[in-house]
Amino acid sequence: MGFANGLLNGLCLAQQQQFLGATYTLMITLGDGNPGTWEITTQNTVLDLRTATGVLDMDGLVDLNINGPDVTTITGANGVPVPNPLLSPENRFGIQAGYAKFDQVTATVDDLQVPGLLTTPGLTISVHPGTVSCPPPPAPTGTPGTP
Repeated sequence: MGFANGLLNGLCLAQQQQFLGATYTLMITLGDGNPGTWEITTQNTVLDLRTATGVLDMDGLVDLNINGPDVTTITGANGVPVPNPLLSPENRFGIQAGYAKFDQVTATVDDLQVPGLLTTPGLTISVHPGTVSCPPPPAPTGTPGTP
């Protein structure tokens, strides 16, 4: 899953690691806890997902099964779509929409790449003994990019 420009409302990542025979969880959280602020901005984000659950709401002209490199989600300063803004390899499943909103997504991520911008408001990094999961995300309110 990837997006060229995104607004996120809270983010939590948890990764288990073994250290001296014991399991620890590194947890990284971002956000202000307000389900209506959409305070995190990101660009050119690509996630290699094993599983994902949640709600996807798309609007505008929606195209499914576009070859990844053919997705044109950002327009350059000259008004022409930027070619392959996510630098997708060939034969990746692509979805193109004027608007997409993911609600309460929980996923198992094998790889996360953010070669572009990522703002990190409310960044916390913590280490927990044992296997700890991120709490379920609260339902967001409002629409990204609107007051």
